[in-house]
Amino acid sequence: MIWLLTRHQSEVAHVAGLQLIDFAENKNIKASMLGPQDHPQTGDLIVVLGGDGTLIHAAQNYGHLNLPILAINLGRLGYITGFGAEQASQALEAALTGKLIEDMRLRLSVHWAEHQAVALNEALITSGEPGRICSLALAIDEQPATTLRGDGTLVATPTGSTAYALSAGGPVLLPGLQALVVVPVAPHSIRFRPLVLPPSHRITITPEEDAWLVLDGQERQRLTAGTHVTLDGSAPPLRLLKEADHEHLHTLRNKLHWGEWS
Repeated sequence: MIWLLTRHQSEVAHVAGLQLIDFAENKNIKASMLGPQDHPQTGDLIVVLGGDGTLIHAAQNYGHLNLPILAINLGRLGYITGFGAEQASQALEAALTGKLIEDMRLRLSVHWAEHQAVALNEALITSGEPGRICSLALAIDEQPATTLRGDGTLVATPTGSTAYALSAGGPVLLPGLQALVVVPVAPHSIRFRPLVLPPSHRITITPEEDAWLVLDGQERQRLTAGTHVTLDGSAPPLRLLKEADHEHLHTLRNKLHWGEWS
């Protein structure tokens, strides 16, 4: 069974999804669109048609199924989505015939109060109010590290290192690297620099005032002062399909325009 998730309210994505359903059914493979009320319990493959945001939505809502994901880029940048719209049918054919390999993407496990969640890109803790400084106590493996003051602090995966973390001044981490990065956002002091850690380390961030926890830029949770937010890389990875000869550095050169002077 193939499930297809299309970009919200995108006619282009919807039409492309219908074409892929026809393509699959011509090969006697059952395929169906995922609607807001659909909660599948099993399947063989998820095809995402949209941008990175649609892929993040798929990871949040269907990552627990542990199915391989084929991402077709119909958005603007497409850092994570590996295939262009013109490659959709060929990419699906390659996935069905076992010609693609899995790119295991590290994900964040996030715990706070009685709650837990998983993030593909990053977890951000911020005051949520423009112009208001947020004070956050940082501890690593239960050892106090520092107090960070600024607009907030985020913890990103290698996948998320080219998202919010990059604009906040964090380093680019290649997807295969088993690491997390702690990045202060508009810090009040430049003494603390982005910190790269193994994913087995337990990162705890505690706001001194009421704050917000934002997961992948899509889910917001209110935090009361003193709430411990614990993060590590223990969540099951995302199984993203790619071509065997795919080079992530090539993607970075194209998307970030490395080597261009204007």
